[in-house]
Amino acid sequence: MKVKSTLLGLLVAVIMFSCKNEVKQDEAKQEINNKFKVTLNLLIKKNDTLHLYYTEDNSINFKEESSIWLSLPGKNDSQDITFELPEDVFPTQFRFDLGVNQENEKIKLNSVKFDYLDKSNLISESLLYNCFRINADNTTIDSVTKELSRKDPKTIVGPSLYPHEALLKKELDQLTLK
Repeated sequence: MKVKSTLLGLLVAVIMFSCKNEVKQDEAKQEINNKFKVTLNLLIKKNDTLHLYYTEDNSINFKEESSIWLSLPGKNDSQDITFELPEDVFPTQFRFDLGVNQENEKIKLNSVKFDYLDKSNLISESLLYNCFRINADNTTIDSVTKELSRKDPKTIVGPSLYPHEALLKKELDQLTLK
């Protein structure tokens, strides 16, 4: 009888522990999915640092406190770099500053992907410049290759993209539709 009680107690403990573990894994998964993510697929050949700005008020009044810096290694092939926004932030506009390393003469942005909860929205190269525009003050774009470069190669300010507000908002709103 004692053996049966001990085995039953042990079985209950194992089941409870495994259920708690599953709940913790589900909670962790949900927490990760609640963060808005922006993934850029780009070609940058030298190590560099990218800067993503976002707003939550539909404006393009970008401020440092609503931005994320990310370093990335240079590669000869395209790579994905993912910005993870703070929890409970749903952005309405974005600006991308694509590097500070002057050795990167040209940068090729292939796509931008937005992930929120269980939805994704990929803006491929063919639609990219419908949603974003170059900052003509410091950026040039090759009309054939779509490579971005500094207007003045001697400046540290890299190429940057600003939103076409209404079109980008429409793309972002698709992530909240059921």
